[in-house]
Order: sequence, then C-alpha cells, then structure tokens
Amino acid sequence: LIMYIFGILFTDVVLNYLMEHEGDHDELQLYFGSLYSSVVTLFRSIANGLTWGQAADSLEETGFFWVQIFHLYVAFCSFALLNVMTGVFCNSAIRAAERDHDTVVQNIVQTRKDFKKLARQLFERIDTHRMGHLTITEFEKHFDDQAVGAFFDFLQIGAIDAWTLFVSLDMDGDHTITEEEFTERCMQLHGPARSADLFSLKLGTAKVTRQLQQIRETQQRMESQVFQLQQFPASNRSSRFTV
Repeated sequence: LIMYIFGILFTDVVLNYLMEHEGDHDELQLYFGSLYSSVVTLFRSIANGLTWGQAADSLEETGFFWVQIFHLYVAFCSFALLNVMTGVFCNSAIRAAERDHDTVVQNIVQTRKDFKKLARQLFERIDTHRMGHLTITEFEKHFDDQAVGAFFDFLQIGAIDAWTLFVSLDMDGDHTITEEEFTERCMQLHGPARSADLFSLKLGTAKVTRQLQQIRETQQRMESQVFQLQQFPASNRSSRFTV
C-alpha cells in the first residue's frame, strides 16, 4: 500500500514534468514513466534490486524536493517498516514456539521411553543367565562388547574400566545391578554434567567435610581426655580403682 501511494505520487509528478518539458528523459521514463514502473522501482530500491541512488538522481530533473521525498521513502521503509515487519514475524515465531511447548514435552517423554527401551534390551543382552540382575563378572565379560560400548558412547557415559562403570550403575551398593537400576542410572548418567548434578555434588562434599570436622573434633577431645588420665599419679589411679 505504501509503495502504491508513493508510486502514484512520483508517477503524477514525472508525467506532469514530461508533458511540460520535451526532450530526452530516458532515465526518468525508465524509473517513473508509468505507475507500474514506479512501483517496481520503489520495490527494488528497498529489496537490493537496484541502487536506489540511481532512481533518486533521475528525479533531480523534477526538482530537489522530490529527491528528498524519495530519500524519505527509502529511510521510512528501511528503518521503520521493515523493522516492524521483522518484529511481527519474530513475535509470531515466539508465540508459535510457546504453543509448541506441549509438543516439546511429548518429544522429551518419548525420547526417555526410547532410551529406557534401549537400555532394557542391552540389559537382556548382558544378562545371559536370565537371573534378573548383573554381577561384576557378567558385566566385565560384556564390557568390551561392541554393542555395549556403542550404547554407552551413545549415552555419552564414559568409564575407564568395567569396575568404575559397574559401581556407578549400582545404586544401592549391593554389588549387583537390577534391570531397574540399570535403566534409571543410565538415564541419570546420560550426557555431560548438568548444573543440578554439580550442585548435588557440592552439597555432598560439604556434608562429608562437616562429618570429617566432627570426627576430628571428637578425636581431639578423646586425645585430651587420655592425656589428662595419663597425668594422674599411679597411686591416685589405684586408689580410685580400689574404691
């Protein structure tokens, strides 16, 4: 609509000028000789279809005022209109992403289900005795298996040896891994460390530090009491024991 309005304005001005001034005005007729050519020129000027300075220079014949009007059109479309249109499209994309929140959640849930299914299949592959749990012997036997290694690489779970990985998967520390432990721990260990994992590790470290400090204080008190007992004369200790 804006191009159409400016196109009518420039076409009217140019046609009046051409009627009043005879001669060779090829560039002026090329860019603004008709309503169609004017609209095309205005569109190409803001869409990098041509150098808008050429179209502006062709208007110098009609007067300096119309050159500035053309400059105003380019500035308005470039800095105001196109930015508003970009903002509208961005806002629409953001709103569409917000509406797709449920879809994203469903995809995450489905991905977790697929991971668990894959983990169960691998557990059944390792559990050759069909006992429903894995021992360190069974785990070590299949640790170098290509399918097992590919699965843990896919989950981005790295381990130096089978024992380290086995201890990481053994949630209750009973030296056996059940199917539930295997699937849940694989999901928890999947991918790089997250902020929640690092925060949990920080809390655990702080708790151990406090416990070690308490043990140290208890040890110091016991050493102090032992030292005080050693300072008593032997006669006093024997008389106390006699009484």
